[in-house]
Amino acid sequence: MKSKYFIWVTITFLFYSCSSIGSPYPIQFRIDGFPQQTIYIAQIEGDAYAIIDTLVSGEKGIFRTEFNNTQDIGMYAFIFPQLQNLKIPFIFNKEPQVSFSSEIFSLQQNVHVEASEENKAFYTFSQFYTQFTEDISQLETFYETYSRSEFLSKIEKEYENRISEEELFTRELLKQYKNTFASHVITASRKAYSAEILFSNEKYEYEKKHFFDNINFSDTTLLYTNILTKKSIEYLTLCSQKRSREKPYKALQDAVMVIINKALPYPRTYDFIINYLLTGFESMGDETMMKFVSEVYLEDKQCSSENATTLERKALQNSKLTIGSTIPTFRTQTLQKSTISSEKFADKSMQVIIFWSTSCGHCQEMIPDIAKYMKQHQSVNSIFISLDQSQKVLKDFVDSHPSLAKHHLVCDEKGWDGKLAKAFYVYATPTIFIVENNKIISKPLDFETFKRDIYSLTNTK
Repeated sequence: MKSKYFIWVTITFLFYSCSSIGSPYPIQFRIDGFPQQTIYIAQIEGDAYAIIDTLVSGEKGIFRTEFNNTQDIGMYAFIFPQLQNLKIPFIFNKEPQVSFSSEIFSLQQNVHVEASEENKAFYTFSQFYTQFTEDISQLETFYETYSRSEFLSKIEKEYENRISEEELFTRELLKQYKNTFASHVITASRKAYSAEILFSNEKYEYEKKHFFDNINFSDTTLLYTNILTKKSIEYLTLCSQKRSREKPYKALQDAVMVIINKALPYPRTYDFIINYLLTGFESMGDETMMKFVSEVYLEDKQCSSENATTLERKALQNSKLTIGSTIPTFRTQTLQKSTISSEKFADKSMQVIIFWSTSCGHCQEMIPDIAKYMKQHQSVNSIFISLDQSQKVLKDFVDSHPSLAKHHLVCDEKGWDGKLAKAFYVYATPTIFIVENNKIISKPLDFETFKRDIYSLTNTK
């Protein structure tokens, strides 16, 4: 009896487990003239493209895969490494099938949606809107260039006609595809154009005032597209046109505050926007803007460092551990059983403090290279602080990369909750601080920048 009961429970469990995953959703892309090739599928979240699948075509150039119920609804992209990582976007919203076709010699221009109402709506709008914006841009250029009144009146009339056509086209399309994911994308993708054509300064002021008219910051579906990030960078670029020499950051900071304040009432969107702004300014190496955004965020959040989220740590580090700041006071023991501390470093010329983990793919490549490179700079103390939760795992990695053993190695086995990780607000690995007299003089993001900074600071290769 017990065995029968066990079998029944097992079958029931397997049934519900399979049901939760759900029936597969086929995804297909047929490309004429593109046999036996490899492409990728990536999930879009803001300006990030996370590769989730690798597809290989057969003799007929057909790429196939399947999604299931665990896959997020949102925007994805086919990525073509052979074509300079060309991206062909598509929507996944659990439709019975998503199918496209095109030809390799005009891949982007001739995408045809064979199955998927969501993507038919998206591509119908995209193709129309691309031509529409080109037409409007050309009319605005003519309007700025020509001075004859009779010609200007024709341009004004043509502009007004095109604006009316776009409004009618979009209204009918949204009516046809009401309540689809594509309808959110279409609405948010539209630019706010004035009803009548304007000259340059009037046009700038109108665009600035109405830039976000079509963006609903409470709409969390937009977090699974690139729309919010694209619109944000376009707005920052627009406002940066008015930067002055006297106050080079004012126009940009004012623009950032407009975006932040629009997102502020909606926590998920707000965190998404803050993270995007911080990541963007970090990639540009703009410490002034990183600190500005971080301080605004920390003031809004009123967060403490003790139980800070990843984003809060990011803001805290950008605010409190900027170049020129003093590093936190610390004392710790290395795996080699020696004690190192910030006090000991106070009178020494330079130190490199590196937070990393053996589970970090980027670290696996970069950390051994740094260890080897620093053998040429023995006057500089190198401290490799591992966020691994097992010293055995760390030692196994060191055994296979012996150059690391010659440097200070630290691992308290507490991961991201370790004392040093918290003190330095570490939010990502690797995180590198180049320190002199306990003051931060550089925070390189990659190996090439690290080498350049060490070389410039020590004048030795």
